[in-house]
Amino acid sequence: MIDGAAYNLEDLKQIGYACYARALTPRGLFRGHKGVVNVPVMCGRVMVHPENLGGYDNALAVVPKDHIEATIEQVRQVVSQEQPMAAEIRQGKTIYEILGLDSHFRNEAP
Repeated sequence: MIDGAAYNLEDLKQIGYACYARALTPRGLFRGHKGVVNVPVMCGRVMVHPENLGGYDNALAVVPKDHIEATIEQVRQVVSQEQPMAAEIRQGKTIYEILGLDSHFRNEAP
């Protein structure tokens, strides 16, 4: 995790190295500084420890180590609740239709 810009993201993906950064840059490495890994870093105004990270291609979550199990259970519940909605979206329905809000957004004359 980098509180800054990353370089060569495609190469990192090819070797299976996860990289989360605020931005991408075409600039290469700085020659005088090798950097460090597996150390706490400040990201925004949050101190993040390596064992508190979880993520996938498009997102990163910071969860304190002692809350990981409860967080995983909460995520499983949310995913379970959203699966039927996701199926309806794949069938072409909009979120507004699924939630019954489409009538609020119709462009009908009074």
